[in-house]
Amino acid sequence: MTEKEIAEQLEYNAYLAHQAEMAEDVWHPIDTAPHDRPVLTCEDGPRYQESIRVCWWVSDEYDGAYWQDDADSEPEPTHWMAIPLPPK
Repeated sequence: MTEKEIAEQLEYNAYLAHQAEMAEDVWHPIDTAPHDRPVLTCEDGPRYQESIRVCWWVSDEYDGAYWQDDADSEPEPTHWMAIPLPPK
C-alpha cells in the first residue's frame, strides 16, 4: 500500500469507529472517554441538560490532567458521548 492509501484507510477506520460510537447514541461513563479528541460531556443529576458541553482532555506536567471546555473552566463530567459528524 502507498502512504496515501494507508492514510485513507486510517481515516476510514476512524470514521467507522466514530459511527459505531454514534450508533449507540447513549451516554457512557466518563472513565471510558477517549482522550484524543473533543467529546460531548454532561454531569449526572436533575439538571444534566444544562451541563452538556464540548470538552477535551488536557494533560501537562504543571497542572496535571483534567477536562476543559471553551469557557476555560474545568468541569467534572460524569458521562460522555461522541460529537456527531457535521452535515454534508
